[in-house]
Amino acid sequence: MPHLTHIQENLASDAGYPVQLALFGWVYALCPVLTLIAVGAGASSAAVRDRGLHGRSPGGVGAGRG
Repeated sequence: MPHLTHIQENLASDAGYPVQLALFGWVYALCPVLTLIAVGAGASSAAVRDRGLHGRSPGGVGAGRG
């Protein structure tokens, strides 16, 4: 039997999984999801902001009329 497998079997307990460790596991899994949501929201608002600035003509409403 491999050495690490033997050590792992000796570490197992019947107490169950501690709630604190389970909570840290959920936080660890939730952080990347929240990061992707924040980056997506930032990119979306930047695109809307840029579209609003570049959608107008350079001279304003009456540009090009003479």
